[in-house]
Amino acid sequence: MQQQQSRNNAVSAVVVAVTYGDRLHLVRQVVAGALRFVSVVKIIIVDNGSKRPVAASDFDEPEKVEVLRSETNLGSAAGFRLGIERALALEGVRYLSLLDDDNVVGDGYYDELARLHEELGGGDEIAFSAIRTDREQYKRLLSQPQHPSYLHGSFLGFDVAAIAKRLAGRIMKTARPASPSRLRAIDRAPYGGLFLTLAAARRIDPPRLDFVLYGDDHEYTRRLTRAGVTIYLTDHAHVVDVDQSWNEVNDRGSRWIDVSAPQWRIYYAARNQHFLELSEAGGKAALRMNRLALKARLYAEALARHRSPSKAARAMRTLNLAIRHAKRGQLGANEEFRIPFSSGN
Repeated sequence: MQQQQSRNNAVSAVVVAVTYGDRLHLVRQVVAGALRFVSVVKIIIVDNGSKRPVAASDFDEPEKVEVLRSETNLGSAAGFRLGIERALALEGVRYLSLLDDDNVVGDGYYDELARLHEELGGGDEIAFSAIRTDREQYKRLLSQPQHPSYLHGSFLGFDVAAIAKRLAGRIMKTARPASPSRLRAIDRAPYGGLFLTLAAARRIDPPRLDFVLYGDDHEYTRRLTRAGVTIYLTDHAHVVDVDQSWNEVNDRGSRWIDVSAPQWRIYYAARNQHFLELSEAGGKAALRMNRLALKARLYAEALARHRSPSKAARAMRTLNLAIRHAKRGQLGANEEFRIPFSSGN
């Protein structure tokens, strides 16, 4: 395999990725992409209850690959926690790179991020979130830097004031043209594409186990920024997603009331996101208003779709339960919403 030479011979990185189910064909592409770089000295794969156990021998250069196996799917929070803790125990490695099991790094990925890190001073208070092909919201943040990176008081991404502002801008034609930027500070980021020093990662505890999955990446990176680490969203390097996220392929209306979708996905995604929203300082009145408005809209959509109040209520049940548990701070695994390949499945 032809390897890309690092521009800085001192660059050394450990990659952590978490996989599950039957996704070896995907994680092989992830590992192959990372192995193109001589700066990648170790790849840690957390096998979260895959149907067929993943082994280092499944990959080229197996001496660089370490597999940590769990017999059951513990969720992304526990998986990344296990991988990050192992990475933090390594000596002589400078950078930590987090990837999902369908994230293939682009050409020049590690060289470019290491170069950019040095250009900005090379300190442990600097991290990057590389643009991902499946995250339109991050593309918009980079292309329209006047937009806030997080709407305080929004509910599951819904904000009445922001919608009204966009509509007013269209009517009055006052919307400002995009002013592309290649670097923008954000206060939270996904795991996939996160690049930071191991010293920066040591500033905080690893991901919280009680988040199970969904939102654990935002909770983890929000703690990073609160610990003094600036995360820059950038397109100097990019990650290509070779699989589609569940919420990207749904064309049946809102994902929150999609009865054909796995209900465990809806539950953990809504519960954890709303828990984070409730933990933000300020914006509580706006959050209550937006929650009422979105729930009313979703119920109307469910009623129109199912033509039955009882069926509409059933479509809303998982979301309503997630909201109630978020308000109570009731996190952790929920037996009613077991994730695939978890204990008992």
